[in-house]
Amino acid sequence: QLIDQSKLLEKLNLHDGLSTISSVELSFKRDARDSFLSPNKGWLHGINLKYAGGPLLRGDNSFLKLSSDIRYYNPIGSSVIAFALRTGYAHGLRLPKEEDIISLERFQAGGSTTIRGYKERSLGPTDEFGLHRGNIQLIFNAEWRFPIYNVSLAQVYLPKKIGGVV
Repeated sequence: QLIDQSKLLEKLNLHDGLSTISSVELSFKRDARDSFLSPNKGWLHGINLKYAGGPLLRGDNSFLKLSSDIRYYNPIGSSVIAFALRTGYAHGLRLPKEEDIISLERFQAGGSTTIRGYKERSLGPTDEFGLHRGNIQLIFNAEWRFPIYNVSLAQVYLPKKIGGVV
């Protein structure tokens, strides 16, 4: 689908291809997992609040965005059961509704880090540019991770693992 660039820039509220987002973020994260890269047990909690624009910060864009990420890992024998819940809500602070929240700040789903088996950013409603993005996010994952083969290599501190996920 071809999009007229001038209309795209006008809808994005961009001038000469530039747009400013002045924002402040407040984040809290607690990571109680046993490993950052390949967790077997523990919790990860995170919440993020982003405020952009408004009378104090100005800029071309004005919105409020709240998101959370909760993950739980539980070992069962040599396998791991993993759960993840990601939520989010974004709301534009300007009127009219056409200037609700810019496309680049909306939530995206699909791909290896959100919903496996789908192309990156291929799920959800489409915006005015045909991109899959939305103002609300609710993603729940449940996975069973299991070892297939352990490979121990000489002079390597951690054994290499080959595993599967259902």
